[in-house]
Amino acid sequence: MRLQFDPDHSPLGGKEERRAIQIGLRGPESEKYVKESILQIKDVTEFSKEQYELNVKPYIGYEGKDKYEGLITPKERIYEINDPEIKSR
Repeated sequence: MRLQFDPDHSPLGGKEERRAIQIGLRGPESEKYVKESILQIKDVTEFSKEQYELNVKPYIGYEGKDKYEGLITPKERIYEINDPEIKSR
């Protein structure tokens, strides 16, 4: 398993203040996941294009509060780190 922290990005691709964690598998775990755990692969190209045209493109350069109000995204939560030693790393 691999863990890395990367800059988070806005829907327009700009770097955000917060960091995002990426978790990756490699070796036998990766192969097992691919062969046994994937239930469906869905092409979301048209959905992505629609989201861009309706909810991102009109607001390029706009810094208002509700610029992504109509954008459909996965629900995310920020994981707060309370241990000061770990947080400093």
